[in-house]
Amino acid sequence: MKSPPYAIMATGTDILHHTLLQLSVPNDQRGRAMGAWIVGIGMAPMGQLEIGYLAGLTGSRIALLTNGLVLATGALVLGVVMPRIRRL
Repeated sequence: MKSPPYAIMATGTDILHHTLLQLSVPNDQRGRAMGAWIVGIGMAPMGQLEIGYLAGLTGSRIALLTNGLVLATGALVLGVVMPRIRRL
């Protein structure tokens, strides 16, 4: 492994995220929340592929800005179209 301090920090951060998620979600909805977490983590390679392609065309700054704007817009649209999602 090239960077043990990074691996230790990443492991600690992952433990913190899981702990906070489990403590902040009611017991009856914990499976749902963990499923959403896994889907989000599982979709990361698709986002990385998209950002890499876009960065090759436009540069990394524009690629990250575009991706952030698309994700924020999508979250706002989902929040308006599906108000129930805010209560999950």
